[in-house]
Amino acid sequence: MLIKQKGKFTLVAFGDSFVEGLIKLPIENSKKERDKINFITKLGKMDNDFRNIENYGCRGASNEKIAYRVYKRLKQSTTNCFFLICWSHHGRVSYYDINN
Repeated sequence: MLIKQKGKFTLVAFGDSFVEGLIKLPIENSKKERDKINFITKLGKMDNDFRNIENYGCRGASNEKIAYRVYKRLKQSTTNCFFLICWSHHGRVSYYDINN
């Protein structure tokens, strides 16, 4: 998700369902709702120097997956970017397709 605002920096965030904004109970929220309520979006709307928001939060992401997503993003432009990496529990196991 990309949000454009005033400011100098792009906030680039990574993590698991916490960063994505997933709420599972009493009913699982939609992708649209997650994009609206996650704390990265809320951070971007505060009075700060972020002009863009990129949220790479992904439910079920282990630290390995988070690190790989950071690596892939670092291959792009990093000029005027602020990276926020929210690690998952160190023992979390997940399986993922390296192409996603």
